[in-house]
Amino acid sequence: MNELKHQSILPENFREIFPEDVYELIVQISRQGFGLTLVGGAVRDYILEGKLSNDLDFELRHSFEYSEDEWKKMIRRLGETLKNKYSYHVEILNFEILKIKIGSYEVELSSPRVETYTGKAPFGHSEFEVELSPLIPYNKSFLRRDFTINSMAIEFGVPGADDEFRFIDPFNGIGDLKNKILRPCSESFYYDPVRFLRLIRFSNKLDFTFEGDPSLFDLTELTAHYFFQESLKDFFLITKKFFLTIQEYKISLAIDLKDLEFLTNLNFGEFGQLLKDEVLLALTFSSEEITLEDRMAFCRIAGMKSTAAEDYEKLKSYLSALRDEDDGTLKRLLRHSTFVELLDNDILIEIQKLMQLYNRHRFGTLEILEKIDPSIYKRFVFFKNIFGSETKGKIVANKLMKLVDKKEKRSIISLYCHLLVYYDLRPILPESRFGS
Repeated sequence: MNELKHQSILPENFREIFPEDVYELIVQISRQGFGLTLVGGAVRDYILEGKLSNDLDFELRHSFEYSEDEWKKMIRRLGETLKNKYSYHVEILNFEILKIKIGSYEVELSSPRVETYTGKAPFGHSEFEVELSPLIPYNKSFLRRDFTINSMAIEFGVPGADDEFRFIDPFNGIGDLKNKILRPCSESFYYDPVRFLRLIRFSNKLDFTFEGDPSLFDLTELTAHYFFQESLKDFFLITKKFFLTIQEYKISLAIDLKDLEFLTNLNFGEFGQLLKDEVLLALTFSSEEITLEDRMAFCRIAGMKSTAAEDYEKLKSYLSALRDEDDGTLKRLLRHSTFVELLDNDILIEIQKLMQLYNRHRFGTLEILEKIDPSIYKRFVFFKNIFGSETKGKIVANKLMKLVDKKEKRSIISLYCHLLVYYDLRPILPESRFGS
């Protein structure tokens, strides 16, 4: 982790650092009578790195007291005003959260709120009651946040005033940041199973020490949706530590997620944020120890098609078989063999299987494969370029079809035409059968 880059929390040039388009939005909101406070990860990362992230979360406040229903209506009216009068793209989410996209920035505006868990544990991620109010003090509204380092804030005052920006830190998050500590804001931290994943993610990302007791978590209500929402931000590092910590502290886990315990034994490097398809690709190509059954369990829990694991297994098999087939090999085959001879050629049959799989699945660019096995990735790109080439010469293709009696051989014709176009070659045909 970088050392703190600023002696003072808010330097004099903070206004210059702040994105102009977002600042204009804040001015418009202020003119509607609202106050704003930047809070959470953007403030934490700014203090650590001296720059703002693209995700900016604000609390919306007001100097007057309103009933909860009145306050909700005010926030919705604000969203409609920003949308209709100022042409911002505004989404209204649960708890009256306004989500606004401005260039590369994602801005969220939410009311100060108090969350109270009801009933008995184990709780799920959303099993709490919410109170919304414009006047909830920071030391109460910030209790719903996870760590003290994520409960620091910057209050925006009168635009252009000397005291326009004020640092807010009710739980001494700045001290914990300096001492590299992850400290929960309240005991309710342990009620939310998703926060266990956030604990794992931040301890990995920042290399901070957790000042708490992981054994207080109960993850039997942790859903696959929230598991992947957090873990995909750095899947292999997060899941390995996730399962190791569960084993160490004997934490109860949702039954479905237990089928992913094989991830504990993997020693993958840092891949960063991934898609589910990319995880499956890495699981398929990185280790022979991961069985097809394991990968099928991953697909089931991740909500992917049941055939995806088998398709990736075939992709690996075909690319491995064609690892050494290059331009030279294919050109020689095309130049020195007739079309009929190539119908039973082992190399073309293997390429044809790969093309059928590619056309059915439409694999993406698979850049992650370049990190795992560069030579296999190079093969994939090579054949992807061939399959993506335009098939021309329909008259010739139709004549070629007449040379083939068996329907299962006709897909070879499509591949053959692709190869001819790709290499700009003419077909070598048995003249006695083809004619002029």
